Amino acid sequence: MDFFTLALFAIFAIFLAGTVKGAVGIGLPTTAVGFLSLALDPRTALALALLTMVMDNIRNSARAIAESG
Repeated sequence: MDFFTLALFAIFAIFLAGTVKGAVGIGLPTTAVGFLSLALDPRTALALALLTMVMDNIRNSARAIAESG
């Protein structure tokens, strides 16, 4: 699988996982790792999912700090 196709698949998997989390309130890690594991090594899929979750938590923390102060 070439890089462009893999990147599009990863973006779609993360978007789908975010949609599940938005609709249900839980399930981002499970959905993201599950779909990413279809095209990537499970360890790589987990690392990519963790990276997106950490970035999201940093963004949410910054927003909470800005709103409180």
